Amino acid sequence: MTKLNAELLTVSVDSIESHKVWHAVSPSVQKATWPMVSDISRRMSRAYGVLNEETGVAMRGAFFIDPEGKIRLTMVFPPQIGRSTEDALRVLKALQHFDATGEVTPANWQPGEPAITPRLQDAGKA
Repeated sequence: MTKLNAELLTVSVDSIESHKVWHAVSPSVQKATWPMVSDISRRMSRAYGVLNEETGVAMRGAFFIDPEGKIRLTMVFPPQIGRSTEDALRVLKALQHFDATGEVTPANWQPGEPAITPRLQDAGKA
């Protein structure tokens, strides 16, 4: 993420102690080089709209927030579904491509592939 001028952190409704245990027993979590934040109060999960108030469980979300603090993209999954690191990186690169060029990216776009220059006169013709 650093190479893409981005920061990553993970947030869960689990306690700091739970995070420590998770880190101790999970090889994949041990590889993580980014901060793990405890949202035991559930304030952040509630604020981002991913908290199930009945169960107290947060859905899995990815939020792309620009340097001005604006949420540019939200991806939310139920707790039973894992996220795709590859797609999160693709989305980040697509946002950065748009910021740099003004071009929009089509479905399944990958860096280096053609993008689209939006033109008002083409709206609704696809």
